Amino acid sequence: MVSRTDQGTLSSAAHHQTAHAGAGRVDSSLAELTLKHGAVMAEIKQDLPTLKHQVTKINGEQVRLYEHLTSPESDDELGENIEQLEGALGDREATTVREEWRDLPNSQSAAHMRAVMGSSYPERASSRELVEKYLGVGGKCYWSRGLQMREGFASQRMALKLDEDYLSAMSQALDAERARPDKAAFYHGADAAGCFLYDVITKFRTQMNLMTSDDRTIFRGSDLLFADFANLKDFYEFYRMKRLEKTKLPYIDYTDNYKDMGLSVNQYLFGTDDDALSAYMGATYSYFNMAISQPGTNHKEVFESCMASFGIQANYEDYEPIFEKYTKVNCKLYQIFIDPQVVDNVAYVSKSGGFTVTVSPGVEEDYGFVNNMKAMRGDVRDLEGKSEDRDYTTNFNSLQGRIFLKPEILHDPRFVQVRTYWRHAMEPTVEQEYRDALSAQVSKDLARWLESGRAPEPDTLHTPSRLRTLYQQIAPLDSLPDKGVGSA
Repeated sequence: MVSRTDQGTLSSAAHHQTAHAGAGRVDSSLAELTLKHGAVMAEIKQDLPTLKHQVTKINGEQVRLYEHLTSPESDDELGENIEQLEGALGDREATTVREEWRDLPNSQSAAHMRAVMGSSYPERASSRELVEKYLGVGGKCYWSRGLQMREGFASQRMALKLDEDYLSAMSQALDAERARPDKAAFYHGADAAGCFLYDVITKFRTQMNLMTSDDRTIFRGSDLLFADFANLKDFYEFYRMKRLEKTKLPYIDYTDNYKDMGLSVNQYLFGTDDDALSAYMGATYSYFNMAISQPGTNHKEVFESCMASFGIQANYEDYEPIFEKYTKVNCKLYQIFIDPQVVDNVAYVSKSGGFTVTVSPGVEEDYGFVNNMKAMRGDVRDLEGKSEDRDYTTNFNSLQGRIFLKPEILHDPRFVQVRTYWRHAMEPTVEQEYRDALSAQVSKDLARWLESGRAPEPDTLHTPSRLRTLYQQIAPLDSLPDKGVGSA
């Protein structure tokens, strides 16, 4: 519901805009005022009847502004075309699958832990008890090849640090998965610099498109590369063929932009825990524990490239003080829930290396999650996955997933929700300070961007920036005479 404070903010903001028309710059620039309107719009969409009542108090061109601010345009970007999306389930079929998933005996992670622990698996245990028990009995993960991967890590075994913050985060994640049995769950870890970059990109993209940021993480800045691939199959087959041109090893070719569109994930909270190389090969829970990621990303270059494609003049150096103060010694676990209606459009079952895997008995060459989920949430001890080449097998403990980060789906909160967990818990007030500092810097850069008139490069944003559209609609109001709020 919209508070009276929010309503007053809208009314006073619009009145302030027109009351000073023609008088040059006032307390806030037009771009800054647009950002304020956009922020309020993103927060109050759910109470449109109250806002429509507010519209009746104003007139003329001001009504046009309010109609734009309070339009029922939803927060999603896929709209009503979901059933037209190639491979998406129809509404009835999706409802049936959700019901079937709710009736499965285990969550994804519980099935995995039950298989690893065997008779030691504690029935009717709380998530916290289950996490502690698993790490004491079944967890094998350690960093065994540190010197080869990143300078500064010792090459000997490194035991996990089972401190309260870590145990609490893993328990909360397991609770959240158990509470959503009708969704496919995926896990991804990022180090301090990586999760900070995700936060910056998410803040830019949500402000640029007037979206709320709750349960949403945007993992890639530019959408340009996605325009070349109509669907997940096209994306996967392109990189599979590139690999086959070079080698017959069962790995996807990670060169030539695969990582710019694909995200490596575990489908179990403690997944990829099968051997001494498990941390090296991508066990999210180990990465998260030690606050590390696979090396190789220059985060400053990614930021600058993204901003250049948007036409935004922003300096990474302006964000470094925020990083240094709040997240330098921290990292995040990402828990991604995807609805079965679209999961096979953006995710496939894989093993380390990214090649597809089919795990359901009798199912030939189906590497989606809809048809494989029953097998992956049952008794998985004897589960054997087969690659698309049919000459390479894997067991349940080395299964992973890959997500094709197609923005039309991944940015839509109806079908995808992302929960995050800090490795080292932040006090709520400190976390709010962090968010506010990030929002302020992003708003400052976006205000300059709006005033500059620069447009993003073609296909950089798969939908036009609603913030930019709003600014273009508000701009003509700057020359209107003030008729006052509520005047005839």
